[in-house]
Amino acid sequence: MTTQATDLLNEGNIFLINQDYEAAEIRFNSVIELLENSDAKKGQSEQECAPSIFPSQLFRALSHRSAARLSILNKTADALTDAKLALRILEKTDSSNDTTDLIPGEVAMAHGRSGMALYKLEEYAEAKDAFSYAVKLGNGGSAVDWSNWVLRCEDMARKLKKSPKKSAAVVPSSPVALPPPSNVDAVSKKALPPVCPKYQYYQNDSVLTIAILQPNVQSQDLKVDISLDKLTVLLKKDDVEFTVIYGTLFDAVDVSKCKVKITDEKVLVKLRKKNKHEWHELFGSGARDKGDGADEKDGQSIVKKNDKDDKLDEKKKSPEQTPRIDPKKSVSRPYASHKDWNAIERNLKEEEENEKPQGDEALNKLFKEIYGKGDEATRRAMIKSYQTSGGTVLSTNWDEVSNKDYEKDDRECPNGMEWKNWEGKKLPKKD
Repeated sequence: MTTQATDLLNEGNIFLINQDYEAAEIRFNSVIELLENSDAKKGQSEQECAPSIFPSQLFRALSHRSAARLSILNKTADALTDAKLALRILEKTDSSNDTTDLIPGEVAMAHGRSGMALYKLEEYAEAKDAFSYAVKLGNGGSAVDWSNWVLRCEDMARKLKKSPKKSAAVVPSSPVALPPPSNVDAVSKKALPPVCPKYQYYQNDSVLTIAILQPNVQSQDLKVDISLDKLTVLLKKDDVEFTVIYGTLFDAVDVSKCKVKITDEKVLVKLRKKNKHEWHELFGSGARDKGDGADEKDGQSIVKKNDKDDKLDEKKKSPEQTPRIDPKKSVSRPYASHKDWNAIERNLKEEEENEKPQGDEALNKLFKEIYGKGDEATRRAMIKSYQTSGGTVLSTNWDEVSNKDYEKDDRECPNGMEWKNWEGKKLPKKD
């Protein structure tokens, strides 16, 4: 497979994931044309030995184009043709061709896409056969449950028997072989209990998109509540309401720019991030700074917050209380601001000095003060005792420390601990 065809196939897959189906179809058209032209250049003798030079890649391009056309208006019949062409390639492929790079579940997905096209064309019997064969092959870890589609086909077939017959949809004639008839065990007709839909998400620095993997969702069955840093998604399925998502988000979102989009295959919830950065996970501690927009729903709480601000310590000055300079008396400055930055700096230093640290921070501050205010002998004693003892001794008496060797004879350690070298051997210590 040429590098150009590989790049086009990857581009088409990206457009397919981003639901730009028309652009994806154009890329897949180019891939198929390149592969077919490459095949046509081979001699007649080589063509007799193998139906296609790149069977697995051509299969993938046709199957993915079928997926794109399923979501494009008036292209359901073309999607069915692509799915059948992809399956026909596998039927004609012999052991000499390389199809080992197919992803598990990829063949079942092609049968499933054929079934979805038939389902849209109201060919429920053939659609059921295609879905049943997909069930037999297994979904390869995909989130799609083909057995549910089998039950849907059976349900629609029963409804058609009760209602007047409709004219069958015309499918364009094609020399494509039909999927092999299903010989799997009959799927139980008993309706399975509904299960909560699954979801997945992907993101960039600006937007996080959540895909709820539930097809054919009606707008009246979906309820999405988005606030500054909370998300709730309720979905009604088979008369049972499920809480699909509920919790506090990793960071704040811009509620006014968040969107919900319902497609045939899934529901997309697009969250616009307030701060452009990658979220480590979907849920977390919420907005880092709740000062902006935290009270979007309740304006009264903002008023109460302002009332509390009036009772703050008088030492904390508001912006209006910031020291300023009389422009007539001041010297010319490099900036146009009239704030007294020297006074502001003094105020900040006073606040830092008045802060009362606790725990380890208070202990470290004490050691810093002792070292900063001590003489040369005190500093030398603190450095030698702490470094040579491995952090077990800190002394300010140089007369005592100068004669001791904490690395050998005067080695000490806390009770319940012992000294060892890198090889694990015990070292002597002072009793």
